[in-house]
Amino acid sequence: MKYFFKYNFRAKHYALILSENKKFYKYLMLTHENKTNDKNNIPLSSNPNIFDEKPAFLSARVVTRSKSIFSKKEAKHLQLSPEDELLVTNSLKAKNKSNEPERER
Repeated sequence: MKYFFKYNFRAKHYALILSENKKFYKYLMLTHENKTNDKNNIPLSSNPNIFDEKPAFLSARVVTRSKSIFSKKEAKHLQLSPEDELLVTNSLKAKNKSNEPERER
């Protein structure tokens, strides 16, 4: 699947959408913080926002939430570099092997 970004109104952050079904998105949150809730985030080699010079990170936890809290349109100004896309894919494969439960609300 091709990853894309959408704005999460509840969290007030952009999210990298990993997968979707009729009602829900599975995603990783995009942030400038290297830790979230004492968990290390995934550092990106380049910020997906070409207008932002700060380092960017993706939360390490996959979250599932209703599509209703996301913007309707994709964030076209945010693009993952090929290196970061590979990093996310490999990170997700490693998580699936470890059978870490995903977070749902």
